[in-house]
Amino acid sequence: MRIGLEDILGYEILGNSDNFYERMLSITDRIALELQELGLKVAKEAEKNSGKIDQRVLDRAVRKWAKNSIRAFCTMVSNRMNSRDTKAARRNQCIYACGTIDADRFTYKDIEEKIRELFPNSTNGVTLNVSGELSKLAKDENALLKRLPTDDAYRLSSPKVRMAIRTMLSISDGKVVRTITDI
Repeated sequence: MRIGLEDILGYEILGNSDNFYERMLSITDRIALELQELGLKVAKEAEKNSGKIDQRVLDRAVRKWAKNSIRAFCTMVSNRMNSRDTKAARRNQCIYACGTIDADRFTYKDIEEKIRELFPNSTNGVTLNVSGELSKLAKDENALLKRLPTDDAYRLSSPKVRMAIRTMLSISDGKVVRTITDI
């Protein structure tokens, strides 16, 4: 990415270039084809911005890439989120935590630990019922998760589900928020 964007095309990354590249890797789950497609979108947006890559350029490129590459998976994630504001929005926390886990398989304990780490204010001294939420997310024909038959573990139904979660969700003021809503 660095060779293509900076050395060959001569674009300038404003801000911390390591953070920029790490975000691209995270969003695309390090899948080469997706990374190349996002890199192309970044390059096209940078061209419109006089060869400068800043946060706005990256955000526009990510939005365009998501519309082309993972739109259906973003819709799946949106449809499984809490439809109304709840006090803790535990399902949204579960979905977000599943997207942050890099392992191919995880247990409800892994997700509960991640939720407690990411959302300490809303989880302190509270029973979470992560197992129940994960079970709900593994039901239906467009399930976000698949339950593994051999043990009490889950996996994401597709790497693109992880990409959708990482692309469209973030944490703000201790809550999961949609950073991209117009896909």
